[in-house]
Amino acid sequence: MGQSLIILSDNLGAMKQIPVAMLEFVEDGNTLWVHSPQGGTVLRIKTKGKITTRKCPSGFISHADIMTEDDIEICLGEDQE
Repeated sequence: MGQSLIILSDNLGAMKQIPVAMLEFVEDGNTLWVHSPQGGTVLRIKTKGKITTRKCPSGFISHADIMTEDDIEICLGEDQE
């Protein structure tokens, strides 16, 4: 697993980074999990719909775009940079 970061921006534009290693989901399921390099769940996103996949028309990096109307609260631990 390679290490990446989840980058968060607050209303003032200050960036916070949380180390992440992997995105996990089940096709036609309803939950996405983002795991830390240590294996813990850093982010869980649930949908009332289902998760589907398709071939990206351009580019080679797998990705997802998620929009929400509600606030998102994040608990920052010692791993936050």
